[in-house]
Amino acid sequence: MVGERGHVFAFEPLKGEREKLEKLVELNGLYNVTVIPKALGDKNTKVSMEGITIKEEGKGEIECITLDSWVEETKLPHLDFLKMDVEGYERKVLLGGMRTLQHFKPKMGICIYHLPDDPEILRELILQIDPEYEIQYNKTRKKYVVGERELNKITILTPSYNDAPFIARMIESVITNEYENWELIILNDASTDDTEERIQLF
Repeated sequence: MVGERGHVFAFEPLKGEREKLEKLVELNGLYNVTVIPKALGDKNTKVSMEGITIKEEGKGEIECITLDSWVEETKLPHLDFLKMDVEGYERKVLLGGMRTLQHFKPKMGICIYHLPDDPEILRELILQIDPEYEIQYNKTRKKYVVGERELNKITILTPSYNDAPFIARMIESVITNEYENWELIILNDASTDDTEERIQLF
């Protein structure tokens, strides 16, 4: 998924689960996967866990950090995708990573079934990160799939015959418009002036 040049950072605070993950990484020769022995949340603190769920904050032996502080500490150059299934802590991870997520605007896959109000709260937080995010359900409707809103592609079809004096202005008007997903097709109908040469300048 990340290719040879990408890197995966997996946060796993539980020792037993972390050892299993590290063994899988080793057996499969995944040189571009790093397992982080920490939990993510909305503050830097210690936590205790019961099973796979965080039981209490401010007590315990497990280090919990914010995504913002980890990214700042590691000087992460970019963040392209964030996947979360953290037993109801999804909202706290988003709150603790708000600055990072607003900066990088990664695609995300976020579980929304752990707490009754997860769908509403997580949607609000995602749109705080970027109001232009597109939020969709996955097939099971247990996860939000989040990414940039895709604009419909517009095709601009322009016939031209001996329009050399005007063709550059027309092309520039298309290039400088705010809508980004477009293509321009110019039908040059055997012009006898230098229309073709002026088109080729672009």
